[in-house]
Amino acid sequence: MKLTKQQKRNEKVLERLIAFSNDDSNCAKELAAALDDMLGDLCMDDFFGTETQMDPRGDGRDGHWTMYRVEGVDKK
Repeated sequence: MKLTKQQKRNEKVLERLIAFSNDDSNCAKELAAALDDMLGDLCMDDFFGTETQMDPRGDGRDGHWTMYRVEGVDKK
């Protein structure tokens, strides 16, 4: 699949954020807070499905997932 220019930009920025947060635990905490707010706002608009089944933090039908409790890393 060929990525669009915007998809490539998104991917590059996310890669840089990951590297930056892996080097600095305070950055990781701040990034988690910002992502949790942003993802929560998107969920309110059914961006990840009406039951948040496609939320990247975890399937909303299986529990309440946040950046502080991510499916595949934390228990239900």
